Order: sequence, then structure tokens, then C-alpha cells
Amino acid sequence: MKNNKGFTLVELLAVITVIGVILALATTAAVSTMNRGRKRAEKLSAKDYVTAVNDYNYISSSSEKVSTVNTNCTALSTNIIRCKIEGTNGLSVKIKDSVDGKLPKSGTVDINTTTYKVTSAKIKVKNYTVIYDNSKYKIK
Repeated sequence: MKNNKGFTLVELLAVITVIGVILALATTAAVSTMNRGRKRAEKLSAKDYVTAVNDYNYISSSSEKVSTVNTNCTALSTNIIRCKIEGTNGLSVKIKDSVDGKLPKSGTVDINTTTYKVTSAKIKVKNYTVIYDNSKYKIK
């Protein structure tokens, strides 16, 4: 009687197939986790941006606060101004040192000139648009 040691071709193919299925499941889970992480990081960058605008206005003297005079902002009404965000231009120049995350690519921030707080914002950070309204953030 012959003593054959080793695996047959069918056994090797079965093992390779099982390993392939496990790798496919692991890759899908890893990609999903990375996408959730990116989305969260971009939401946090937008939150940092809104916080930086509020902080800047809080610590600035009345002549330095964000206004239509010292940034590229326009008046929407008697007490609301809208500031455009364009990378490192306009409003972003004033607050760039206060932002921990990346500066937004584009968007707008509405500021109440009575309280100097951000009332709403639509901020594009990398691949997502973050909408801020009434202290709530949504990602699209």
C-alpha cells in the first residue's frame, strides 16, 4: 500500500476559495469603516470651522469682529451677514490658525451681527457637504 502525503487538487481549491471569501468580507468591512471615518473627520472639520468663527468673534474687539467691511461678506438682512468660504480666502484667513482640521473648500456661513454667532452654514469639506442649522449638523 502506497502512503501518499500531501493535499489533492480539490482540497487546495477548497482552501483557496474559503480564503478568498474571507478576504472579500474583510475588505468590504474595512472599506466601510474607512468611509465612516472619513465622513466623521470631515464633519468634525466643519464643526471646528463653525467653532473657530464663533470663538474669533467672541475674543475680538468690536472693530475686529467679522463684518461686511473686513471680509468678503454681504448683508442678508439688518442683522445677518453671509460670508463666503473659499479655501484660504476671506473669512478663512481670519480664523485659519484656530481650525484644527482642514479648511473647507467652499461654502457659506451666516453670522448674526447682534450676537456674532453663526446661525447657519453650508460647508463643503473634501467630498461631503456639512449643513449647520440651530446647533445641529447634517452631512450630505
